[in-house]
Amino acid sequence: MSLPVITIGDETGKTCTVLRGAVVVPINGSATVRAAIVTADKKQLMSAPVTLVNTDPGNDWANGVVRVVIPAASQYTTETESDSIKNIESGAAKLEIEINDTSQSPGNQLNSWHDSVMIEDAAIN
Repeated sequence: MSLPVITIGDETGKTCTVLRGAVVVPINGSATVRAAIVTADKKQLMSAPVTLVNTDPGNDWANGVVRVVIPAASQYTTETESDSIKNIESGAAKLEIEINDTSQSPGNQLNSWHDSVMIEDAAIN
């Protein structure tokens, strides 16, 4: 099975269904949902976190469907690298989705999901 591809310098769009096991996780419309590209070990950001809105095209939060769009300008390409930031480069990575739903009981409000992706260079840019 091939991994979804994120091309460096391109706007990234990917639709994900949030699952817990095999069960779809509905997302409250008032939840805060953020997404970012992170390193495969999930230790460093390779893009700035982007806040998503339930009314964005492609979203169906009631059915756990999130359309993640990360603009090219949000990808880290010339940052000073640190323990938490890494410039985007070719290879394996993860797409992280963080959901903060204050309508849930305490201890179950903040959750993150990760989806494997492959980062590729663009020759034309």
